[in-house]
Amino acid sequence: MILHVAVGIITNPKGQVLIALRPPQVVMPGLWEFPGGKFEAGEDGFMALKRELQEEIGIDVLAATLFLQHQHSYPGREVLLHTWWVDEYQGTPVGCEQQEVRWVDYDDLKNYEFPEGNQHILEALEARFLKSAMETNSK
Repeated sequence: MILHVAVGIITNPKGQVLIALRPPQVVMPGLWEFPGGKFEAGEDGFMALKRELQEEIGIDVLAATLFLQHQHSYPGREVLLHTWWVDEYQGTPVGCEQQEVRWVDYDDLKNYEFPEGNQHILEALEARFLKSAMETNSK
């Protein structure tokens, strides 16, 4: 069985990305992640994203675009990460589940340890940020 997970990429006006520290009571504690969580029965990806980001970091997602989907195999579990670029939201992200949240410059993401399944997301972010930087420099 594949576990479907909604993941949100949230940026601020400074171009920083929001990450959260996985708390001690969950699988892979102490690793950093992009906020999100498991789909519930009957939810599509956007519904799961909205609910999870409201519960986890207290924001209301108004608009989001599917950024990528990636399946990853962990020992004893298959996950399909539905990663969304959060285009618009209301509220200020906070750790509603007592987890630390942090705004990080894109270049600093490499200094944080993420679950293996997030590596594909990190690579896609790198490509997006490099493309954006190249377009800015060519103007």
